[in-house]
Amino acid sequence: METLHLETLHREISAAIASLDFDRIFPGFRPLKFALYNDTECFFDGRYIEKTVDFCANTAIPYKGETIAIWYAADKMPIAVFASKLVHEMFHGFQNIQGWNCSVDETDALFHYGYSAENLSRKLKENELLTDLSDGFDVLKYRALMQSRKYRSERFPYEFMYESCVEEIEGSANYVEWQVLKQLDPAQAELLERKMRQTVVCPESFFPIRRASYFTGALLIHAMCAAGEYP
Repeated sequence: METLHLETLHREISAAIASLDFDRIFPGFRPLKFALYNDTECFFDGRYIEKTVDFCANTAIPYKGETIAIWYAADKMPIAVFASKLVHEMFHGFQNIQGWNCSVDETDALFHYGYSAENLSRKLKENELLTDLSDGFDVLKYRALMQSRKYRSERFPYEFMYESCVEEIEGSANYVEWQVLKQLDPAQAELLERKMRQTVVCPESFFPIRRASYFTGALLIHAMCAAGEYP
């Protein structure tokens, strides 16, 4: 029964992904092959394969000469959400193929990211501007956002660098996930947007700052697109 479940799920997700207009998601991005797996079995590119130690976590991996997305299919989700998660991981594969060089040393950040009151208070105000901009573009608020980011890049260079790297890698993948949901299930897209908006203005999500930066990056790309400055 599990094998049939994975096979059916793979087929349904494949159909959802095939229906997407990738040009509306991110320029140059195209879908990669993907695998669904559980503790014992794996379906890749529509067929059963032997599960190996390569299949671990939800991510993008090199597999037999190509980059693929993988997902541990343990929890039930709507097909649109499943598809958006797989495309999220595909985008990480796309980043690797394109040579995006924005990785960060998380261990180093644990010791060197300074949680100063000034930096975090400014960051919170920036995120409040981002939520306003997600309601509708306002050039004055956008300029205020960019001016604040420039100030923090000069005043807190390490902290800003770390946040920016997470925003670029994970934030862009979350932005892609959001755009997928807009095409497949607008109600789920609204739920994700609500979660992002709530998270980025919640002070508790700043500890560690990586939590908020996943969603800050997505909302920032949305604002930059509205301003005609991205990608």
